[in-house]
Amino acid sequence: MRVKKKRLSIKSKEFSLVCKDLERRKQGESKKPLDENSATHVIRNALGGVSGGIELQYERLKESLQLPPGMARHYRDDITVVVIHFNESYLSSNAESEDHCGF
Repeated sequence: MRVKKKRLSIKSKEFSLVCKDLERRKQGESKKPLDENSATHVIRNALGGVSGGIELQYERLKESLQLPPGMARHYRDDITVVVIHFNESYLSSNAESEDHCGF
């Protein structure tokens, strides 16, 4: 039994747009975080959401944090954020020198 392979046809204009978008993402231009602190970024996105622009995100965050303690439980729960930053260059240099990845 023979299986026919279909060839994908991608228009060159669409392909170039995808390539440009991927390059922007690689450079970090389009997804640069608003917050310098990683934990702040996670909390802001958890409580304020990520849609509606910066002003609306901060407005929702402010409203969420100003709820009275008894009412706040209906809208949000306690949140603990732990952010661990790994030294990628240290990890990659050690992974190359050890066959068992440190185990």
